[in-house]
Amino acid sequence: MGAAVATVLAFTVMMVFVLYAIKQMDEVLLVQKRSYLLSIITLVTLGMMTYFLREVLVSFTPLQTRMQSTAIALFVSTIGGVFVGASVLFSTILTKREWASVPKLLKVKKVIANRIKRN
Repeated sequence: MGAAVATVLAFTVMMVFVLYAIKQMDEVLLVQKRSYLLSIITLVTLGMMTYFLREVLVSFTPLQTRMQSTAIALFVSTIGGVFVGASVLFSTILTKREWASVPKLLKVKKVIANRIKRN
């Protein structure tokens, strides 16, 4: 657990330095400040959700084997990935221009949104 926290903190520090360097070079941030706030909210929610989900799953297994730990990790990671995907899809973290900058991604977003609206 400590190594995971250290990795997240190290990547956070690196991200801050990279964004600062980009701002110094271009005098412009690549994304809006509101996107940072939404990203932080999403990541904090993701962290809390996956931690509690993992704790609940671990509490149901009195003896843990490596296989059970692997299954729990894969399940929690999948749920976390779906949560982040849904958060990005249904929030304004990414602008239309950013969605359009990745080939076919805007089309995929529209298809998913239309299917959800139909149901």
